[in-house]
Amino acid sequence: MLTDGFSTCCGSPEYNAAYIDDPDSTNGATLPVYHTYLLTADLETGEIVLDKEFDLGEGVFLCTHFFDPVNKLYLLQRDDNKLLLVNPVTGTITKTVDIGKPLINVVFNSDDGHLLSLIPASEPGICLIEVYEPSTGELISSRQVNGIDSYHFCMSGYDPDSKCYLCVTDDNRVLFIEPETGTIARTIKLDYQLDDIRFLRKQAESF
Repeated sequence: MLTDGFSTCCGSPEYNAAYIDDPDSTNGATLPVYHTYLLTADLETGEIVLDKEFDLGEGVFLCTHFFDPVNKLYLLQRDDNKLLLVNPVTGTITKTVDIGKPLINVVFNSDDGHLLSLIPASEPGICLIEVYEPSTGELISSRQVNGIDSYHFCMSGYDPDSKCYLCVTDDNRVLFIEPETGTIARTIKLDYQLDDIRFLRKQAESF
């Protein structure tokens, strides 16, 4: 995760595992206990500025982690539905917010600092695009989106030019969705499977 000139990540690599006796074992078996570390590196120098053990409880949602460039905070959601706001330089949790449910296919809106999440509704072919304020966990809006039978998880983005949330359907359509209305403003049909979404406009201007 790029964080204002730094790269920040959380992980539980195998070499950070310790072992304890398995209380249910009758033959001396052991169980691994993993330790999670928050790593932050200076991208200009390659220097590791933070290597700190970090308690993530029982785990985190894999696709829910962002950097807030305004407040300079690293955001991630634990599996207890708590959103953690973390200082990536010190490793300090500045705030914990209870969202109340997992944020699915979520992206960070770099324009206003909100989180956008696309969740399946109870009726087939319908999803809800929800907007959250990460500092409070408040649900700001929830709009119905029609015509989405299924989509790829962990593949979404926010386009600051069109002000649209992007997702990719299972039949390889890229949908541009207006968060305020739930309207699909544009559809691009691909003849191949998309594996990731990144926006490189700022970098492309210098090519």
